[in-house]
Amino acid sequence: MSLRIYGMALAISVVSPCASSREVPARDFPEYLMQSAIDQDGDSPGILDEDYARKLLLTTPGSPYSNMRSVDVSELDASWKEAMGRAGYGADESLDVYARRMGLTKARPRLDVDMRPSYAAYDPFIAAQAIKAAVDEDIFRQSVSYTGFHNSALAANYAVGAQILRDKLYRVPLEKHDEFNLRADVLERFMALEAQDVIDEYDGDYLQRLLKAEITDFRPGVSPSLDVDYLPAQFRVARVAAAYHDQTGYFGGFPCLPSGAHNPAFAGSGMEGDTRALCFVDATDQDTYAWYLGQLKDQMAGIKRYPDNEKESVILKLLMPVAIISEVAGIASFINFTTGIRAWSKGLIRSKPVKNMYHKVNTRMCGV
Repeated sequence: MSLRIYGMALAISVVSPCASSREVPARDFPEYLMQSAIDQDGDSPGILDEDYARKLLLTTPGSPYSNMRSVDVSELDASWKEAMGRAGYGADESLDVYARRMGLTKARPRLDVDMRPSYAAYDPFIAAQAIKAAVDEDIFRQSVSYTGFHNSALAANYAVGAQILRDKLYRVPLEKHDEFNLRADVLERFMALEAQDVIDEYDGDYLQRLLKAEITDFRPGVSPSLDVDYLPAQFRVARVAAAYHDQTGYFGGFPCLPSGAHNPAFAGSGMEGDTRALCFVDATDQDTYAWYLGQLKDQMAGIKRYPDNEKESVILKLLMPVAIISEVAGIASFINFTTGIRAWSKGLIRSKPVKNMYHKVNTRMCGV
C-alpha cells in the first residue's frame, strides 16, 4: 500500500513557505537534534525510536499523567549537546522545546498555560486547552455551535483549520493573498454558518487541505492573537476536542481535582478498555491525542449509521487521512517523520534518513 505522504509533504514544504506562520529559528531545536544524531549515529539513530522521548523526559513513561523528570546535562549524549550549540540553546530550553514538539507537556491553567482575557467567561480547565491550541474564542465557539457537541471531535478539526486560515490571512500581505490562495471569503462563510446550514463542499475541502498541510509541514511560530507557541496541529486539534468534551460535563464525578491534578477515582487511565475520560489538563498532549482518536472513531461510526444526513457527510471531509496515518504509524514516529521533512527542506540532513522514516511509517500502515 502506498500513501504518498512522503511526496505530499515534500510538495507542501516547497510550494507554500510564505503562507505558513512566522518562523522562530530558535524553536528549530528538534531539527538540529535530528541533524546531529544522524551525523553521529548514521541514517537510523536511536533518537527516532518511538519511545525515546517518553523515556528521556517522563518520570513514568507509561502514564498519561506523568510529570517531567529532571534531566541532568550529563544524561544528554554528544548529539544533543552538539545540537544545543547549533541552535544556541541551553539544556533547559532545548528540553522544553523538544518536549513541546513531541507532545509531552500538559495544559494545567496557570501552571502550564497562562490565561487570556478573551476566555475569562470559561471554566479555566476548558480555557487553558483552547488557549494552548492557539484558537481564538470566537472560532472555538463557532465551530461547535455549527457542528453540535455530538460532533465535537469533528468540530475541533474545523476550529484549527479556520484558525490556521485566519493566522495566514493576518501574516501574509493582502496583495499576496491571491498568489498563495488564501481565501478570506472561506473564513467569512464559515463564521456565518448556523446549525441548520450545510458547509459548502469547496470550503470544507479547503479547510481540510490547510489542516493537512499544517500537520505534515509543521513550522514553529507564535499565535498573533493569543501570543502562545504553536503546537503541532494534531495536538491542537486534540486539545480543542478535549475542551469541548469538558464543556459537556460529567456524570458521577469530574476527572480532575481543583488543583488540576487527575482524580484517581474518576479519571481514565488511558489503558485499553478504560472508557473513562482523562483529566485532560493533567494529561500530556500525546495522551490527549490518543483519546481524541478514539472519540473521532466513535463519532465517525455514529455518522456512518446515518449516510443520508447530507450535512454530516460533508463534515467528514475534514478527517481523512492524516489522523489515521498518525495513529497507525505511532504519534512519536509521525512527529519524527514530519520533523525529518522539515530538517531536509532546511538542508540540515540528506534525503535518505527521511526515506527511512517514511519506509517505517509506510510499513506499519501496510501491515494494518
